[in-house]
Amino acid sequence: MIPRLDLAPIRDALGILPGLLRELRAIRETAVRLHEEVRLMRQAVERVEARTGAVHAAVEPLDGRLDEVADAVGRLEPQLIEVSDAIHPLRRATGLLTRRGPREGNGSAGERRARTDDPLQAP
Repeated sequence: MIPRLDLAPIRDALGILPGLLRELRAIRETAVRLHEEVRLMRQAVERVEARTGAVHAAVEPLDGRLDEVADAVGRLEPQLIEVSDAIHPLRRATGLLTRRGPREGNGSAGERRARTDDPLQAP
């Protein structure tokens, strides 16, 4: 008598293969899409690197010039402060003059107020 083999475990193991195949296909499709996205991103990064290199090459010669400009501004700063201090009283005087206006120099306060209240009479 030949012993009987129980094929149920083999059948059950083979039954999961179609599901595994579907999962593996889905994983492969995702990997292919991701591979294409990575390729496009890499191209974009290379373009950005090229542009950055061009900008760096264009800006690099200015580095020394910026130091010169900073030194020149440092030397001018005391003179600028002096000029600002000298102009300050003139600014105050100009402010006072422009608030009164050239036409308001004569006449009473009431006349000045009447002229500014009437939009047709406004300067």
